[in-house]
Amino acid sequence: MGEGSGRPWDGGPDGSPRDHRRLVGETFYVYARVRALVLVAIVLAALFARHVLGIEGLDVRALTLLSAWIALYGAAALAFFRRYRDPDLPGRTFRLLLVVGYGAVVLDFLSLTAAVWLVGGARSPFTAFYLLLVMASCVLLSRRAALAVTGLASALLAALVAVEWSGLASPPLLAGAVAGTAPLDDRYALGLVAVHGMLFWLSAALLLSLTGSLRSVEQRVRLANAELQRLSQQRKGFLQIATHNLASPLGAVTMLLQGLRAEQVGATTE
Repeated sequence: MGEGSGRPWDGGPDGSPRDHRRLVGETFYVYARVRALVLVAIVLAALFARHVLGIEGLDVRALTLLSAWIALYGAAALAFFRRYRDPDLPGRTFRLLLVVGYGAVVLDFLSLTAAVWLVGGARSPFTAFYLLLVMASCVLLSRRAALAVTGLASALLAALVAVEWSGLASPPLLAGAVAGTAPLDDRYALGLVAVHGMLFWLSAALLLSLTGSLRSVEQRVRLANAELQRLSQQRKGFLQIATHNLASPLGAVTMLLQGLRAEQVGATTE
């Protein structure tokens, strides 16, 4: 079907369903707004830790620059996704939307990993934000993308633990920001990766199950609405045809009755 008909089951310029393209654009737009909330949380947490809790050695400048970087690509992504909320935007492709969207998600996790490293590494309280982004991905992104994001979060956390445990590099272990500044114990490192990884995957499984059910219902409702619109179009077409076919014989009968009533062919008998 043509793109310009405006019906939800019509294909877009790339052949994808119009309602699906609109939904994906809205999804990435919402995700970009969630990113802004995480950015604000990082800035406020850094300021609170430095000036209220008095944590010495916290690199507020590096965290501020990191927040500026997140704000930069986040603002660009938000502007891009706002334009893509219209599925008929000419000159754009759905594939480009996916590349930009998933690219921004990967940048989010890399930026969060940098923030976690600046505040204690794998022992940082900021590791909780991994779970926040995983949950947001499971709710807003497709099942395959959410599973990929969960795997990315697990891999990044494991990399943080591995780098510190192997001695390749040591994150700033700030007194008051982390539980302890002693070298990372083998058992603690293994438990950290296992517990957080299990938490990520169990949360993803639970949320994907719930969102899968909701999306299934949404899909059935969307298909039912499309079927109702199709039937409505058929009804309108039938009425137009019936009205057109009845117009001519009714007009002829009316003219004959008017002629008889006017006695154009003589007096009307019994």
